[in-house]
Amino acid sequence: MIGLRRMGGYFIGLNVRRLKRVAFIMSGHRDYRTRRYFPLDLGLAPSVDRIMDFRNFGYMPVDLGPALTSELIAASERKIGEIGVEGTVPINGTRFFRDALQQSDYDPGSPFMRFALDESILNTVGQYLDSAPLIASIELIYSMPSGVSEDDRSKSQWFHRDHIGKKIAKLFVYIRDVERQNGPLRFIPLEASKKVPWWQQIPHHIPDEIMGKYVDEGELVEYCGEAGSAVFVDTDRLFHCGSRCSEPRLAFIVNYTTGFNYRGRCISKLWLPENTSEHRLSRLQRLALGQPS
Repeated sequence: MIGLRRMGGYFIGLNVRRLKRVAFIMSGHRDYRTRRYFPLDLGLAPSVDRIMDFRNFGYMPVDLGPALTSELIAASERKIGEIGVEGTVPINGTRFFRDALQQSDYDPGSPFMRFALDESILNTVGQYLDSAPLIASIELIYSMPSGVSEDDRSKSQWFHRDHIGKKIAKLFVYIRDVERQNGPLRFIPLEASKKVPWWQQIPHHIPDEIMGKYVDEGELVEYCGEAGSAVFVDTDRLFHCGSRCSEPRLAFIVNYTTGFNYRGRCISKLWLPENTSEHRLSRLQRLALGQPS
């Protein structure tokens, strides 16, 4: 059982994050209202029933179609071909997760940002978040084979929730076919995630042995699919874990938030050029980049 000191630290930290979010909303109330009441285009988003399923289950597979994914897949393969695995950068010091994107890829005109800024995707995310979304990060993740034991795994390969905000929408797009040996994204739908008591989330990551006490194996979703397969997951509400692969996996990931989270505005990459006038961006796209609308 966790100690009283650790339990107290958990509640203090949680309330501090909530207060910071309130303060952030108050200081940026104009932007908050703009995002909250932005007139989204319902015609560019899935049906209301599908959005409700996203809210009820915490995830939503989507068929983006080759018209949207083909350029992304080609650009991703080209990037890996240019820099090689040795040119990728470890994420947060982890051995198994490496990002292939470079500074030029964060320009709004790059194929990676064009995909993340697609109006149909932004309107879909906006319907779920009840807010014009902000792109907090984009990553082209090359997952390397890791050990199968708990001790060999990176912490992000254990079950966890992101604890970024009240709701987020993370879009996972497979660049290459993903089967079980490639370590598919694994997550636990909302109702099953709710069965895990709060005190088991201290510290942040949960080993399989502990998770198995609360969640049946049949409730776990392993998302396999061909290149171009995509799924939205609210990784703040759902327990999930990173790829546990015996063969490499390549996936593109976009993290969309409301822009008003527990930790403030978490834009992890400076992708905005000094002059964006050369890019014809809509009002919604400018908001997604954190620019004044």
